[in-house]
Amino acid sequence: MPQQPTGPACGNNPNYRMSDGDRQAVAEFRAYLDARGQEKASTEPERTATAHAEATFLAALDAKARELKARERAEHRAAVLRDAADAITAMRREFVEGGLNPAYPTALEQRALIDAEMKLRRMADEAQPATEAKPVTPMTAYLATPCDACRHTLSWHRNDVGCTVALCVCGSFQAPVEELPQ
Repeated sequence: MPQQPTGPACGNNPNYRMSDGDRQAVAEFRAYLDARGQEKASTEPERTATAHAEATFLAALDAKARELKARERAEHRAAVLRDAADAITAMRREFVEGGLNPAYPTALEQRALIDAEMKLRRMADEAQPATEAKPVTPMTAYLATPCDACRHTLSWHRNDVGCTVALCVCGSFQAPVEELPQ
């Protein structure tokens, strides 16, 4: 007795006898798959080179984006620190120019405010990302040279305490800068 085929009628079932037409269709399809595999293998190096170039480009973009984000954070931190220093300066000016009680703040408290302002400005300068600075021509500062911050002359300033004029808002002598001719 002939054995009946078991399972579905397809080319993957070894128990099913295919007709000549089915065998020819399977052979054509296998040839198509082989040709497609060879075509893919021949274009693979091009795809690999392109993918590598894209990955390199994207990595460079990502690094630049991270650098810009870090720079923005540093610039924001520097701006906040400068704003805090400006607030201290405004508070000190209010006492000097605003006609408030001159006994407050005391000289010790004034010195503490000046130190806090100077430290905040120093921290802001350190937080600011490095940029190319314009070349500055140094200027000789004489005892009669006025300070850019408070307009008192150099003779009224000391290195350890800054301006010695009572209730002055200047923390240290700031020499005027002579601009380069353009």
